[in-house]
Amino acid sequence: MELSSKAKDIYSQINQETTKLGDLRKIAKDIKKGHELALELWSTGGFSARLLATLIMDKKLITNKFIDQIDEDIQNHNLDERNQLADWQMARGISYPMYCHR
Repeated sequence: MELSSKAKDIYSQINQETTKLGDLRKIAKDIKKGHELALELWSTGGFSARLLATLIMDKKLITNKFIDQIDEDIQNHNLDERNQLADWQMARGISYPMYCHR
């Protein structure tokens, strides 16, 4: 997916090694909701970008197809990252029954 200039700008602020979870929450607070932006950030595949995407997704716009894609994408992360992503999504009220059996 081609990133918009806004997504590129935000993604450039995120360093996979040094960005803290609190930093992501501050960025998300400034953005509030931005579902299209969330989809762009999710598509980068970066762990921190996906955490931020989770915070700004509009859960009303999440389809079953997208949930399936999220599930597939998360499997590419290591176990700790998978757990963190699932944790944040569950905390946001995004239900993933498929995690119960993995």
